[in-house]
Amino acid sequence: MAHNAGSKSSFPLVSVDDGLSRVLQEATSVLNDLHESFDLESVPEQGLGKILAEDVIASEPHPAFDASIMDGYAVCSSDGAGSVNVLSSITAGPASKDNSSVSSGTAIYITTGAPVPPGADAVVPVEDTEKATDTSVLIKKAVQTGAWIRKMGSDIAPGSTVIRAGELLSSVELGLLASLGKTVIKVRRPPRVGVLSTGDELVAPSTHHLQRGQIRDSNRVMLLGAVKEAGAEHVDLGLVADVNTSIKTQIESALDKVDILVTSGGVSMGSHDLIKPLLASMGKIYFGRLNMKPGKPTTFATVTINGAKKLIFALPGNPVSSFVTFKLLVHPTILRLRGLELQQCHHPRITVRLTQDIKLDPTRPEYHRAQLEWREESGKHGEFLAHSTGVQRSSRLLSVRSASALLCLPAAGGMLSKGCIVPALLLSCHGGRPLVPPPSQLVMHSKPVLSHFVSSTPQRTIREEKPKNEVPMCTCCQNNAKAMLPVDDNPPPMQGGQLKDKNAPHGLLRLGVLTVSDRASTGEYKDRGGPAVLRCVADLISTPWVAEYRIVPDTQSLIESALCDMTDRLQCDLVITTGGTGPAPRDVTPEATRVVITRELPGFGEQMREVSKQFVSTAALSRQTAGIRRNSLILNLPGSPRAAHQLLPPMMEPIVNCLHLIGGPNVDFAIPTDKGVTEPVVSIKEDSNVKQRETFTIDALNLAWLDKIKEKFQSQNSSDPHTSIIRAVIQEARQHDNVHIFEKVRGCGRKKVKVSFDVILSEQDDIYILEAVEKHNLPDKGKAIRILIDFFMEELNDEKNLNRVFQQ
Repeated sequence: MAHNAGSKSSFPLVSVDDGLSRVLQEATSVLNDLHESFDLESVPEQGLGKILAEDVIASEPHPAFDASIMDGYAVCSSDGAGSVNVLSSITAGPASKDNSSVSSGTAIYITTGAPVPPGADAVVPVEDTEKATDTSVLIKKAVQTGAWIRKMGSDIAPGSTVIRAGELLSSVELGLLASLGKTVIKVRRPPRVGVLSTGDELVAPSTHHLQRGQIRDSNRVMLLGAVKEAGAEHVDLGLVADVNTSIKTQIESALDKVDILVTSGGVSMGSHDLIKPLLASMGKIYFGRLNMKPGKPTTFATVTINGAKKLIFALPGNPVSSFVTFKLLVHPTILRLRGLELQQCHHPRITVRLTQDIKLDPTRPEYHRAQLEWREESGKHGEFLAHSTGVQRSSRLLSVRSASALLCLPAAGGMLSKGCIVPALLLSCHGGRPLVPPPSQLVMHSKPVLSHFVSSTPQRTIREEKPKNEVPMCTCCQNNAKAMLPVDDNPPPMQGGQLKDKNAPHGLLRLGVLTVSDRASTGEYKDRGGPAVLRCVADLISTPWVAEYRIVPDTQSLIESALCDMTDRLQCDLVITTGGTGPAPRDVTPEATRVVITRELPGFGEQMREVSKQFVSTAALSRQTAGIRRNSLILNLPGSPRAAHQLLPPMMEPIVNCLHLIGGPNVDFAIPTDKGVTEPVVSIKEDSNVKQRETFTIDALNLAWLDKIKEKFQSQNSSDPHTSIIRAVIQEARQHDNVHIFEKVRGCGRKKVKVSFDVILSEQDDIYILEAVEKHNLPDKGKAIRILIDFFMEELNDEKNLNRVFQQ
């Protein structure tokens, strides 16, 4: 079947997630058909890496007797400290003929692992004793009943399930089986996977002299190794030319031998790409294109042979595409057919920090190959760094050689900046190489500094029950000085406000709320701080807003990752954290915030502490901070639900002004008064904090345009129309790219006549103009205003935009 050069594929683009879901669904149906297929293997020779086919039940207790944990003396604990007579000694090994038993005032010397003699209920370690005479010993420290004794069956009780069917047998499981006396086990037969290469251009790897147009078949060798790494039996099916009958014959022959068939090549849109129509004639194709880069033409089908369903993966011919799609689709399928549970078949997913800028593909999500590095710095939590493996061409196998992860990058234009946090799928090790290279500097396994985090206060033991009337709650809410808010178990609002102008650009505030709490993240208590912030925002802000709400533990790297994700990927304008701002060792929210922000705003923390002092005397202990990351404001609040209602209302004005200055949306808000009535506070586009009237030089055409706008929109609505127009112009300009506005050559081809006009700039607008002068090397503020007016005259001078910006 020949393909026309201009033809389009009849297969729709399928997401990788949907494709993998379908693949595992079909693999599960095949697994159910193979559930009786198992092998008997000896332990440990053949068991390693196999999947157990039946539960392993303990038939006897382990240990089989009460055993001593230490070298010492078996005693009666009721004797306490003092001198006791030593009757004899017992060592580990065959049972001693000495049948002595311990009674009050006596002891028997015992070694580690030896059976505890009758009458003894504790062991005193030898280091807590001192020899008194040849037949007596001084017990220097009393012990409790059961001390240093490993009770019979305390490790494994008879009748308990030690290893369940479906579990992978590692060296640890083999050791457990040996301790139970299990020398032969029933395991699942691993799936058989055949690998076939297609293409007229392919020759064997052993070919020494290549003719023009020939390439050595690297895919088959690579995929056979990947099959073995995944734990399956591999079958080498060789290579076949692009001849329809030859391919069909080879596939039909292969399907009698294998459970999974993997082909490479012949799945694109060329005249020699024969695999898809062939599979369609033999069985059922579930998808023929995936929305991914690399690997778009990947195809999955099933063919039934003699009543048995076979799974077929037709992978692209480019080596990298073949490798990536194998890892994403075939590897999980092999794990499923080996008998692993569904959730165990997926690649582990982590978040990593980019060490360089990466260009995104505007049309397809990309699986970017990267090498991971674990970084630890003094005083900080560790994190994974992701180093791109270089040029990501689908033919460049070198981009895979050192890869330990696939970065999951979205389909979008532009660049992901260095330092961004992105999700990544961990790849299994290649040929025994470690997944993550060792750190460049030797790091101690255990840090002495950890001792500072260990509390010396006696903690409640696991066996102690909590008082029945105790309700777990956040530590910072237990202070009686902080009046508790009424408990509201309803879901907090995740959006709010009203849209006044549907045509207004960037009229939506994107809010991120991050609760930082170990106990809330584990579900030990219900988070109150985050919902309190959301409810407070709903009461205060009338501008339309939507929220992202998360809970993370008090781990600095996780806090940093969440903050970066909210600001970089979700592009939240305002991120409010709650919790982790105190002086305790685990309170690291300010430290995490300072790592991710580019500019700190210390005034926020100072003002919040001043407000908090009105409510609690411990406000001085709070270390909350604030700062800017790109166009996002990050603000720390204490973890108390009360803090949101105490701090956000008086902080709204600086918050709104900051959002305005960093290019965020205009925000209207209302502050509750003492009488319980809310007083609206106009957003900063009507800011009354103004400077004196200033005179600027502009072009006569600029002034004529201002007068035209004045006549059309402002003549009856403002006592100072030029000022109102310039404020609206600046307000609109904030929503656009300043580089585009101020660095593009404007006003070309017209005769310029200079005239003067005067306006009153608000403090915020004046700051915007001064920043433009500084950043874009303009001679004065008048030049900046001329450019802004030119920008409107050249790019926004149509009826729709003018009505949107100036219509009252």
